[in-house]
Amino acid sequence: MENLVFLATEHSSHQGFNLGNMAINIVAVLILLVLLKKFAWDKLIDMLDERQKLVEGQLDDAAKNQKEALILLEEKSRKKLKKCATRN
Repeated sequence: MENLVFLATEHSSHQGFNLGNMAINIVAVLILLVLLKKFAWDKLIDMLDERQKLVEGQLDDAAKNQKEALILLEEKSRKKLKKCATRN
């Protein structure tokens, strides 16, 4: 049990605010953002635009198919009603 308390206190003493580590992390993130912008940003935006067009096209197709299905369903219902009316 003493070992666990010692490890917990030792670990907690290393926690805290370290300005040097924060500065290094900020510089690393800025470098990463610059590299991303230079080499990959345009490609990513193009892929997202292409994906958006694809999804919009699929949504348009789905809406068109739904309208066609409703028209076919109405026609089928009318035919059934006609058959029932001619039987009586």
